Amino acid sequence: MLSFACLFVCAAGPARAQSSLGSLEVAWNPNVTDPDLAGYRLYVDDDPTTFTLAPGAAKPLAFKTFDVGTGVVDQIVSNLDSTKVWFFGVTSLDVSGNESGFSNVVSAQPSVTPTIRTVTPSTALQGQAGINVTITGANFVATSTVSFGTGVTVGTLTTTGIPTTLVATVNVAPLAQARQYALTVTNPGGSSAAKANALTVGVRPGRADVDGSNRIDGGDFLSMLLGFPSSVGDAHYNTNIDMDLDGSVDGADLAIFFSFFGMVGPFP
Repeated sequence: MLSFACLFVCAAGPARAQSSLGSLEVAWNPNVTDPDLAGYRLYVDDDPTTFTLAPGAAKPLAFKTFDVGTGVVDQIVSNLDSTKVWFFGVTSLDVSGNESGFSNVVSAQPSVTPTIRTVTPSTALQGQAGINVTITGANFVATSTVSFGTGVTVGTLTTTGIPTTLVATVNVAPLAQARQYALTVTNPGGSSAAKANALTVGVRPGRADVDGSNRIDGGDFLSMLLGFPSSVGDAHYNTNIDMDLDGSVDGADLAIFFSFFGMVGPFP
């Protein structure tokens, strides 16, 4: 009886994003147990129940099949609808035309390269949570992931607007560095798009109320002076007075502090 080993699937590189078609590369372990091996037959379909049938019954139902020789152990399958999950199984063929049962069945969604056009809103404050950030672009899929990097996390991602819109619920850490963050959208298979300076995180005014008096005044300024200048590792460095949290208490922090000077709380 013909036998089979193991089947693998992975992305086959950039897809033709403009047509929402993708490619997947399928590879398998060679059959080394059958001396009369004539080749392999790869089955491709978007319906997993196809692979519950015997190969002879599955063949006319499959989206595509490929017959390849004994020296071939992989195949790039192109023109796959990138919005679907595709299933793959492979069989062995012998010189008499007999066909084995299916190998293990694997599945994957084709890699489609996303693009990012706009990010709204594009500003947030340290400690701000539950911000609904709308990302527009192209070739987003239901399993896209979104990342802004350390300090900004994505709680949930709404994909009902695919392929052109994603809505990420974003949370900014209270001690996130005040800077511009890049946005990365990654699709299955690893294809991704990045937008530099997509989200600017600013300093929350309440951080300038260093002594917690609900007033930003001379007492807070004294605290600033006690740690000025300093950097991480210095005995008098304090994250409470490092307004932008870049690791140094310097002129930039004083400028931020004085932009809030005189404000009266309560502060968020």
